[in-house]
Amino acid sequence: MRPITIIVAALVAGAAARRKPAAKQAIKDAYARVKALIQHKYGIRTLEALELTPHSKNKQASVAADLTHAGADKDEKLLNRAKSLLDIVKKHDPSAALKRNINFDKPGAVYYKLKDVAAKGDIIVESMKSISIRSTDKEDLRAGKKIAGSGAIERAGKKFAVIRVLYATDRDLIPHAKPNEVFGSGRGKLSLGYCDVSIPRDHRMGELESPSIWRFEFRADPARHVVLLDTVISSKDEFFGELAVRVRASAKSSAFVFVHGYNVTFEDAARRTAQISYDLGFDGAPVFYSWPSQGSTPAYIVDEQNVEWAQANLRGFLEEFFARSDAQNVYLIAHSMGNRALTRAVASLLADKPSLRSRLKEVILTAPDIDADVFKRDIVPALTASGSSVTLYASSQDLALAASKKVHGYARAGDSGRGLVVVAGVETVDAT
Repeated sequence: MRPITIIVAALVAGAAARRKPAAKQAIKDAYARVKALIQHKYGIRTLEALELTPHSKNKQASVAADLTHAGADKDEKLLNRAKSLLDIVKKHDPSAALKRNINFDKPGAVYYKLKDVAAKGDIIVESMKSISIRSTDKEDLRAGKKIAGSGAIERAGKKFAVIRVLYATDRDLIPHAKPNEVFGSGRGKLSLGYCDVSIPRDHRMGELESPSIWRFEFRADPARHVVLLDTVISSKDEFFGELAVRVRASAKSSAFVFVHGYNVTFEDAARRTAQISYDLGFDGAPVFYSWPSQGSTPAYIVDEQNVEWAQANLRGFLEEFFARSDAQNVYLIAHSMGNRALTRAVASLLADKPSLRSRLKEVILTAPDIDADVFKRDIVPALTASGSSVTLYASSQDLALAASKKVHGYARAGDSGRGLVVVAGVETVDAT
């Protein structure tokens, strides 16, 4: 569990328990110590609002954001006081934590329902909202301004922004093809480079705007759609040189690597990565890894074989990524079938190079298409042993997961509802 999660959980449990007429003095005292430290050291005043409605997810989110911005997540004294408060609540009034979904029988196991926090958008975008975002970035991007590290390219007077994203892919190369057809669905050698993608000024968060025959749109228009404008292949030195520049230009030396899922083309992986970066106003280097998915609904079995084949290539890329980027805050994100390659690659890499753990800020698993029992037995221990923050976003409405369940017959780690995976060391968010 992340420090901020523990601190907010303690505040919520303590605030709820202390309001009861029969509240133990030990709870009141422990809560007062946590509150006093936060107010005196960080000057945060949103606690009063949280005290009035402790189980309001919006109030919890506000406090969490304020604490993170103030750097309280690195405060060992505060973290220890929060843990002590939780222990006291557990002893005297465990029911106070039930609405917060704190499971005292599984230490470190926490889950949320996203619908209780805010209006939902795309599950991938929602999952990445845990990444630190500068709120002004998105407005600046819409205004056509260039943000250091964001990859936004200024287009004065244009009705769209252009986002540059970096890529690594082991798809087959198709020479002399259009930008959206440079890489196919077959297996190939590792290629590196960048893509320029347009984002319309009236873009809606979470949307991947595309032409629609129902609107009589028969070709992509950068002013109205998210369009892959250009695909450039770089040498290894050129790629890692640009990556290093983008990381250094960001305020916190940040980067993310996104691994797409089943039924995704290279073009759509590029478009999705640019959309994510834009929607988040991400201050850092956006990178995606595209394995040879067939980009076809009936080709599920072929995709399964290819994602397994790509695992070693992804692991090798991540190793060089850490070695040559100097990124100090790295976020790794995968969707559906892409989680299979990412989780195993990360577990293997961290086992061999444990020194990288301090730079891995978070592993974000969105609707993972992995057998739930295998995930709990094999993958969770390997990931949590690294000490990295792991967040799982589950959804019963993810189309890729629905297809997977029909094929396999067993619960998937990304399922929500009664099969929701809640285990120690992993934060689970029900995004349904």
